Amino acid sequence: MLWPVHAVSHAASETAYQSRRGAVELFVKSNHPILVSDIRAGGGATLTEAMNRAEVPTGNRAGLVLDLQSDLPLYSNSPDAMIVTLMVYS
Repeated sequence: MLWPVHAVSHAASETAYQSRRGAVELFVKSNHPILVSDIRAGGGATLTEAMNRAEVPTGNRAGLVLDLQSDLPLYSNSPDAMIVTLMVYS
């Protein structure tokens, strides 16, 4: 009879994720040109803050930066793609 407990736990987890994703979306869309510059440079304060807001683990960050750099034209033109990638790495 753990179903109700799992349902409540899942709902709370989903709410927390949506809240975090919303904060990441606002941050990325407000700072997109700076983020693209940081990605091009291999890092920077604004990119670090985006990763912090997405809660990307420290061990995943170098790989994330490499992935962002490898498809920079996509991320330069699509803040939404950048948001999805940040959240996938978190």
